[in-house]
Amino acid sequence: YLAGTNPLPNQAWKGYRLLRAVLARAGADGGYPKSIVVTSAIPGEAKTTTAINLALAIAQADQRVVLVDADVHRPMLATFFNVPAHRNGFKRFVDADRRIRSSLVPAPLDPNLQLILASPYSGGYEGLTESGVKKVFEYLAENADVVIVDCPPLTEVAEIVEIASAAEVVILSARLGRTRLDKLEHARELLSQRGVSPMG
Repeated sequence: YLAGTNPLPNQAWKGYRLLRAVLARAGADGGYPKSIVVTSAIPGEAKTTTAINLALAIAQADQRVVLVDADVHRPMLATFFNVPAHRNGFKRFVDADRRIRSSLVPAPLDPNLQLILASPYSGGYEGLTESGVKKVFEYLAENADVVIVDCPPLTEVAEIVEIASAAEVVILSARLGRTRLDKLEHARELLSQRGVSPMG
């Protein structure tokens, strides 16, 4: 369905439409949050699928959305959307490069959705700070109503707490019957150390 050849089954869309409805008034100004981080406790929890479908659902509500691939160890957005990755998309994100507009890639499925892609980059988290991420969110606000960031699993890359603490809302993806409770608790502790409580 990401290639545009088949629709997402209605049953699958129901969950994302519900999540969109919950988020519609979750922002500081009473509307959608300006920035949303989607992460997980461990790999394989469908965080990228959640980020993509949430971005599409919000874009279909006539909101301009930028979806950022911040998982430089396993970048997947370019593969999902079948578009070429811009090599330094996430690196520019980290460096707060003002040329970041040149890294915006239109998504093939919705004119309201743009992507910031990543290629595998071993030094992607060097220099990552909460203040730097907030500046990028502010800059992207010129091009988007909502910024959604697909982040690595918290227990694998603890540095992404810097991104989570800069966002208005954090969503933690988990799979019933699969997610280990000790890993989930570890993720919660990492967030709570920065005063971050996942919205859900």
